[in-house]
Amino acid sequence: MPKNAIARRVLLRIAPGALFLAAWWIAVRKNENLIFYLSTPQNVASFLSSSISSENFWSNYLSTMYATLISFVIGSFTGIAAGIAVPLMPRLDEAIEPYAAFLNSLPRIALAPVFIAFLGLGLLSKVAVGFSLVFFILFYNCRAGVKSVDDDLRMLAHALDFSSTQLFFKLLIPTAWPAMFSGLRLGFTYALLGVVSSEIVASRAGLGQLIMFYSAQFDMGAVYGVLIWMGITSGGIYWLTGRLEKRLLAWKV
Repeated sequence: MPKNAIARRVLLRIAPGALFLAAWWIAVRKNENLIFYLSTPQNVASFLSSSISSENFWSNYLSTMYATLISFVIGSFTGIAAGIAVPLMPRLDEAIEPYAAFLNSLPRIALAPVFIAFLGLGLLSKVAVGFSLVFFILFYNCRAGVKSVDDDLRMLAHALDFSSTQLFFKLLIPTAWPAMFSGLRLGFTYALLGVVSSEIVASRAGLGQLIMFYSAQFDMGAVYGVLIWMGITSGGIYWLTGRLEKRLLAWKV
């Protein structure tokens, strides 16, 4: 790619953020009362700088990431397994569809107190909320992928006398793979949202608790700083999985 094209691409990506920061700085300079709600770019930058060497921040960050990773792994594994297996059994698929849709439609923030009541304030309740989001994302994505297999291909596989193993690995998995990976890209973000939502309701540690603590102190710079760390983490994972997806799905080009 030519250097000019690279420079234009970088500029296009930086420009919106720069314009946002400029508008933010101008807004709080024009109306100082907005500082109580919006803080200032300087305060947020100060928090981000100090948080790098803060043991308290990193202990809470790692608590959230640990619960997020567990809920992501368990939710992805079970969601993929169910999303592939259930469509292969049409009667079961038809029977559980209304119940799955009902459970998926429930707001997880409303379920957080229920999980906390049964599982306590520790790791399990946070994982349960994150899992409840990730599972359904992967379940529905994989289910849609399996159902998208062309009937002619199914008939061809049966005509070629494919075994169940061959049908699974040579037809169903390659067809469902793009939808599966799309779910995985979103899964970590939703696992993080679920865990932090649970921490905001009630928890002993985590980024959600930090947000509530700084909010109670009206330290909005710190609140926005925590949100930025969340965005950096989630965005980084999303970018990495996107790169991995392109490599793994290169055969489709």
